[in-house]
Amino acid sequence: MKKILIVEDDAIITRIWQMMIQRQGFAVEVASNGEVAIEILQDLRPHLVLLDLMMPKVNGLGVLKFLRAQEALRRVPVLVITNATQPEMLEEARAAGATECLSKLEFTTEQIFEKLFPYLSRVEEQETPATPPLPAAAGSLPPALPPAGPAGLGGVGREARRMFLRELPAVCVNLRNTLQAFSRSPEASRRLDPLLALNQAVHSVASSAWLAGFTRIAQLAGALESLLRELYEEPDKINPSTLRTVALAVDFLVSLLHQTPTATPGRLPPALTLILDDDSVSRWAASAALELVNLRPICLDDSELALSVLRQNRFDLVILDVNMPGKNGFEVCEVLRASSQNKKTPVLFVTGLNDFEVRARSTLSGGNDFIAKPFLLIELAVKALLYVLQSQAEEEAR
Repeated sequence: MKKILIVEDDAIITRIWQMMIQRQGFAVEVASNGEVAIEILQDLRPHLVLLDLMMPKVNGLGVLKFLRAQEALRRVPVLVITNATQPEMLEEARAAGATECLSKLEFTTEQIFEKLFPYLSRVEEQETPATPPLPAAAGSLPPALPPAGPAGLGGVGREARRMFLRELPAVCVNLRNTLQAFSRSPEASRRLDPLLALNQAVHSVASSAWLAGFTRIAQLAGALESLLRELYEEPDKINPSTLRTVALAVDFLVSLLHQTPTATPGRLPPALTLILDDDSVSRWAASAALELVNLRPICLDDSELALSVLRQNRFDLVILDVNMPGKNGFEVCEVLRASSQNKKTPVLFVTGLNDFEVRARSTLSGGNDFIAKPFLLIELAVKALLYVLQSQAEEEAR
């Protein structure tokens, strides 16, 4: 029988994948992290591997590199299916030998599963060595799922939503507790363990929300997971700004979870954003950050031109530099707040200035938040996405 190996640390999503693949007549092995996957691959030659990238201990790239270094496993198709928002991670996976890389933020569960069929139909039966029983940790799964509706894929989303909604109270408590443990750690050296726990909690939300079709929750959680991963790998980037961004994102994520989530499978349409900055490098950096989370930027370097565009078009987010020739960012914001088109559009100030007076004036002029240069691309991406989704939620509630 053809064997499929699933390497994924979220138990709910693993169980759903397992159920779907077994219905097609394939045997399934599961590994809850990269370390267990490498242990299994010592004795198993699968016909196909489904691999998540962002996992504790050994990540997906480590597993992929191990696979491609083994003569017996070198030609096994490996499909990377991940929440990762950074393009460089997907490029690194392709360079390491991934057969195909699929983003959970761009495809629904059903669309991804349909992409598996060509691989499943091409694999040929091969003799595989005897496989010892899996370690308990590798195969630990939630209780067996009830039937997921009619044959095929139609019932998967409904079942995933039912499971997701059932777990919401515990998920919210876990997010709050892990955030507090991270933010209250007195020393940077003691923050890594709670940071890893928070990252795992957010990863689980991102995967389960995507599977259930709660796209907004999945999109925000996926971006936040990327920020937490970068902070874990480079702890010197943990500072008051990144701590505040993480706290704001978790708070809003919990707020979205407390509401009755609306299933909207597939990627959300890109939100329109305006970036006003007279520095070309800063404009490029801000634009690259927004594109990470599917926000569509328009970049300008002239205040009067920006005001003319703002009078004629409705934007989902405006990012302003403070120090500009002609009208500065504060003055542009004041004019914007008096306009009809973008009176309530979220405004972020991005500037090299970083003192209390500037923060206070950014609020007085009508700004929503402030981030200082140099900024992390993924931090700006999370903060921008947070305010776009928050504005959309408030508008729908009116």
